Amino acid sequence: MKNNIVFVGGAPRSGTTLVQRLLDSHPDVVGGPELNAISDIVALFTQMRMRIEEERTDFYCNTEQLNVLFRKFILSLFEEVRTQHKAIWISEKTPSNVLVFKELFKIIPRAKFIYIERDPKDVLASYYTVKRIALEKGKKSPALYRIFFLSLDDVYEHMEAGHSFCEKHQNVSYVLRYEDLVNNPATEMQHLLEFLGLPYSQDVLSMNGPGQYFKEKRVKKVNSVYYTQADIAKPIDKNSIGKWRGVLSMRKAGFVDHVFKGTSYVDYQSGLDSGYTLVSLYRLHRRLLGSNGLPSGVYRKLLQM
Repeated sequence: MKNNIVFVGGAPRSGTTLVQRLLDSHPDVVGGPELNAISDIVALFTQMRMRIEEERTDFYCNTEQLNVLFRKFILSLFEEVRTQHKAIWISEKTPSNVLVFKELFKIIPRAKFIYIERDPKDVLASYYTVKRIALEKGKKSPALYRIFFLSLDDVYEHMEAGHSFCEKHQNVSYVLRYEDLVNNPATEMQHLLEFLGLPYSQDVLSMNGPGQYFKEKRVKKVNSVYYTQADIAKPIDKNSIGKWRGVLSMRKAGFVDHVFKGTSYVDYQSGLDSGYTLVSLYRLHRRLLGSNGLPSGVYRKLLQM
């Protein structure tokens, strides 16, 4: 069984779907809809590994044997599809993959990892779009899309995980900046494909790979608040850069810059003022989430209402 799998991850709404569409259109890559299970599989792996290291379940297998078992399981989920489409690589794109890149590398050290980075202000503006669509459909969006501080926490967690992994594992990872991809898709895809050891093909810009049918079918079936049929089919849009200006207030945009200052490979700072009030409230938010007292419990319940 070949280890030719690439995991794509990044903050939700950061451009991971666009990258998957482009990869899926290369004749040597196949990538379908999000599996949405990798994090759960890794959580089980981590739990079992911890119990073995504590010598509670090492009667059944050691850590290396556990690695092999999970490697075979994960690869078996994708191998038939990869073989069916005669592809060299299969791409699994789920934004939360980035949160478990480190563990996936332990399980499948020969896998490749692509981290998508985008201006967090634009990512957060896209979170607002999910909230708006949910309201229009009479649905309740998840709390992390409705509450600004939770949205900020979520984006920060994904970006921090991506940076940390890619800095430590540069030989198996690739950082792709969304803005660069949108402005120069052919050049950026050529570099990305070189990372995978593949020649560039004009087919990638068609975004018409075998996985597209299944993505369209799934979106139609679930009536998603995250993506519409138009989103799945739309071409690369340069106007998506800086879209935050029509969504976030200048004070909120400055606050986002304040939180992310010094954390990104690329400077996204706008020079806007963050404001004392938002900074103070966010510090309180982080303090409450990081404690275990009654006020913290009440605050967590309020966030989920």
